Amino acid sequence: MPSEITDETDLDIEVQLGLLGTDAEKRESIRLLYLRYRERLMCWLERAVSFIPVDEVATAINDAFVEIYTKAVANELNVDRPLRPLIFTVAYRRAVDGVRKRSARQKKDDEFAQEIGIALHGSDVGSAWRTCCSEDLAERVSTEFRAFVRTLPQKQKLVAEAMADGIVTDPEIVKDIYRRRREVVSAVEVKGAKQALKKKFREILNKKGIR
Repeated sequence: MPSEITDETDLDIEVQLGLLGTDAEKRESIRLLYLRYRERLMCWLERAVSFIPVDEVATAINDAFVEIYTKAVANELNVDRPLRPLIFTVAYRRAVDGVRKRSARQKKDDEFAQEIGIALHGSDVGSAWRTCCSEDLAERVSTEFRAFVRTLPQKQKLVAEAMADGIVTDPEIVKDIYRRRREVVSAVEVKGAKQALKKKFREILNKKGIR
């Protein structure tokens, strides 16, 4: 962390007492801290964290103050120590976490349609996908298929996620969804979702001239 966040003076007495007071007083103290530091946090995080969008900076700042409020409620906050270093540190960690999650999502998106194609190995759709890859159309097909998946009902999305993780049989998909999400999806729903995915995947491939 840069030196600018380590030379903090003590919090003013109003905020210190508020963080030790009632829940309403704690919330008011957090609000005052937010108003005091949000602009500086915004500018600092945009410099400190590479390639971070403005909306992720705002989310990281909000998450940081929620975390600090949670610590205050749990009596885990030492208000006798300067809070500015803590605020900046927590916000920085939340921002980095956001960048990592976005990177993971992008990687999963980039691999998603390819993994669906692999999951459909042995079917005519799977064969068409391999042809698509050989003709360098994979990226365009993947983009269109991902856009389709985002429109799916929740349970069909869960089935698609399981298939993208290489889980193919209906019973295995049912178990995986319950294990990961604690949601009950019937074998009939899984079968219907798989049919919808295959149908759309085939339509996209056909549109690209892959048969």
